[in-house]
Amino acid sequence: MKNIHPIDRWCRLALAIVLAQGGYFWLTGAWQWAAFAGAVVLVVTAGAQFCPLYRFMGMGTAQVAGGKVSPVWRGLGWLALLALLVGGSYGSEFFSRKLFLEEFNAMNHFYKQCF
Repeated sequence: MKNIHPIDRWCRLALAIVLAQGGYFWLTGAWQWAAFAGAVVLVVTAGAQFCPLYRFMGMGTAQVAGGKVSPVWRGLGWLALLALLVGGSYGSEFFSRKLFLEEFNAMNHFYKQCF
């Protein structure tokens, strides 16, 4: 039985992408694993279109506004998720590399002057 509206599903996938990218690029240790676990839970519930927590609380978002989304909005939603995935990965990689190089150069500044 579905209890997740398509917009709720899209929001879950977007948040899963953000958590996965945050865990991969920015977090370490227990926070990294928590972010990955949260991303997996969100992807599974979005894929199954069923949230056990909604069921436990006796609510759901599937019947809001009839639960229908036009094909145009559905396509735009998938494009937005793809843009978030690609853009977020590129941005995180770019900034983490930039921060690493700045820290590396600041730390090795005095050693570089010797050669």
